[in-house]
Amino acid sequence: MRLKMVDWRGIRGTTALLRHTLRTERVRFFVWVLSFFVLMSVVTYVNGQFTAQEMKELVIHSTGEPGMRMLVSPITAEGAGEISRFVFFRFSFVFSLLVVLMNIQIANRLTRHEEETRRADLIATSGAGRYARLLSALLVLVGLNFAVALAMWGGLLINGIEPFGSLIAGLSYGALGVVFAALTACAAQLSSHVSGVAAISGFTFAGVFLINSLAGARGTVEGEIVNDTLHFQGFEASSLAYLSPMGWTQEIYPFDDRNLWIFLLFAAAFIVLTSAAFALVDKRDVGAGVLRERKGRERSGPISLRPLGLALRLDRGVMLGWLFGTMFMAFVFGAAVGDLGVAFEDHAVFGEVFTEAAEQFPFMLISVFAMAVPFYARAAVLRMRREEATGPLELGLSTTLSKARWLTSKVLMLIAFSFLCLFAATLSLGFAMEASLGEIGEFLAAAAFQGGAAFVLTGLFLVFLALVPRQTGALSLAVIILSIAVGSWFGPMLDLPQRVMDFSPFSHVAFEPENAEPLRIALLYGFGMTACAIGITGFLRRDFQPSR
Repeated sequence: MRLKMVDWRGIRGTTALLRHTLRTERVRFFVWVLSFFVLMSVVTYVNGQFTAQEMKELVIHSTGEPGMRMLVSPITAEGAGEISRFVFFRFSFVFSLLVVLMNIQIANRLTRHEEETRRADLIATSGAGRYARLLSALLVLVGLNFAVALAMWGGLLINGIEPFGSLIAGLSYGALGVVFAALTACAAQLSSHVSGVAAISGFTFAGVFLINSLAGARGTVEGEIVNDTLHFQGFEASSLAYLSPMGWTQEIYPFDDRNLWIFLLFAAAFIVLTSAAFALVDKRDVGAGVLRERKGRERSGPISLRPLGLALRLDRGVMLGWLFGTMFMAFVFGAAVGDLGVAFEDHAVFGEVFTEAAEQFPFMLISVFAMAVPFYARAAVLRMRREEATGPLELGLSTTLSKARWLTSKVLMLIAFSFLCLFAATLSLGFAMEASLGEIGEFLAAAAFQGGAAFVLTGLFLVFLALVPRQTGALSLAVIILSIAVGSWFGPMLDLPQRVMDFSPFSHVAFEPENAEPLRIALLYGFGMTACAIGITGFLRRDFQPSR
């Protein structure tokens, strides 16, 4: 039997593409790596100010009910009072989210975005092999995730944390990032649009997060009460954690058991996804995706003849995905925390604490939904930028469609749907918690207040689109991350000065409506409307700026 020889021409030009990517993306890569180093350093330092007893009390409070366990990682009894374990117990979800977002964004940019902007055609004319772009992108992402792992290791080392355990912890998140880089590379072969790749990768991460959350909710908390004092003996996630890459990072236990064999799961997932990505390359043409685009109707309905109706029709898939996704997540969380505090409400030591938490937790979840809204707003603004950069808008303006009508319809739909998502998630949360009409009314009022902070960021995104269109993606992502990092959730955790937290619009909105200040809410909405007006005016006054 004749053996088939490997055709190395398929990867020809990989080295040149690798050098080109490192040269053009070096600033973005440096910012990401530095951000992880600073985040890990600051988080570890600030949480190191807690005493061992305070750490144990926070661990006990956070593992008391299923809803609370969804957002924390497993921890041993011995590690409950140790800063190294405590940091990952509280912030494992945050680290995972940032690593995954980084890899989805950069992998999408290096693969599908190159084809959508026709740069891949230019690369093909240079003699580069069919697999060169994909291979160079994956090599870059593996190196970037390794650099992020070392940055997290360095952030722990400067705080005096054990070197080997710190390295394992950093590598666990680097391995998670590599898996999602390969996943996004697969998605780039399936979909023919950047938004489609982001949707596939994003919904996959949502599923991974949901499985990991259920593993935490169904986990076991060991402890016993002696003389009205709860002696914590550890929290373990259920076996569902092994079905989620997020769960793999947590099950490694870098400072305790050090289950290094779990890295084999990451390696296997990366190999399978990478092999699938390369196999799918041969199943499609450059610029196209394996999944065929559905043919539209031969004739459009009356609604599509208007700019607002056309915008709604073009973006309805993404919008429905966000709407049902947020409603589903809200329902899951609401069902899980509906009985928050019941187990400890009669306990002399912890009853008051958990009763207060049960009252505040729904409003805290609503603030989380509000922090998710800017991510949709950013995606919508970037779709507007792509329509301008890649040509469809210019073709549309060659008809009777005016620039002002196109932009107004897009902005109105963006703002309306952002609030629709927020209110729909809030209602889903209330129904899952079996809240009364009065309580649901309070929830909706809280959503309206929290929406003011998200509206401010939406206005800023439009300003970026008008003034610095080519930097809109990077600037908008940086604004979201900084606003959340110094806001009302993480600002107090990081012990940031109030003047620093005031830069985040989320710091100006109280969780509960009764604590909100009407003047601040009015100023937030006023600032958001002003920013939107500046963005619209600036866009209408400037010339087209196509993609480079």
